Amino acid sequence: MREAFIRELFGALASDYTRVTADCRYVLWQHLPAELMAVCPMGPGQTLLDLGCGTGLCSRPFLAAGVEVHGQDLVPEMLDQARALPFSSLQCASLETFPLPWPTAGFDAVIMSGVTEFLLQHEALVAEIRRVLRPGGWLAVTFPDLSSRDALEQAAEVRLFDRAGVLSLFASADWSVASCDLVEGWVSQSGHPVNYHRVLAQATS
Repeated sequence: MREAFIRELFGALASDYTRVTADCRYVLWQHLPAELMAVCPMGPGQTLLDLGCGTGLCSRPFLAAGVEVHGQDLVPEMLDQARALPFSSLQCASLETFPLPWPTAGFDAVIMSGVTEFLLQHEALVAEIRRVLRPGGWLAVTFPDLSSRDALEQAAEVRLFDRAGVLSLFASADWSVASCDLVEGWVSQSGHPVNYHRVLAQATS
């Protein structure tokens, strides 16, 4: 049911996604790559995995820097748009079917923006991300805050988090959390900001 909802929602938006994100002042995809690059400067010879890559908005700065970027998304129509960018590979697959279709210790960094709200198996996914990261690799990920419930027209279909809940996902010795900041992600049709916890975490060796 949840994956059908995601396919229907984003399949309908895919062809006009750039305009849609501009209309709702969706800035999450802009500052998350910049924050990741600040702690993990990347360039040629390095690899990034964009989970829930959509049309490739978050991947653009890394592609421009010559990073080898791979993407995964559930929605075929979004990936059709992403194919206009020089991704090294794209996989159409659920983020909750494990193991993910990526090699162990295959990436220097993983980015995931505006995705966790549509998922259920967060603990298992975080563990899988740790598997695909090299020791010392970085994860940049967002989690929508509980304060945004009233701003979300589809709140019943999404998962919201408080800070303690987010940090509990990274409580194992496999992770070192560098930051967990509350930031504005976009603005709802009702004019209310939708806030996110922006996490930068490093995989321990």
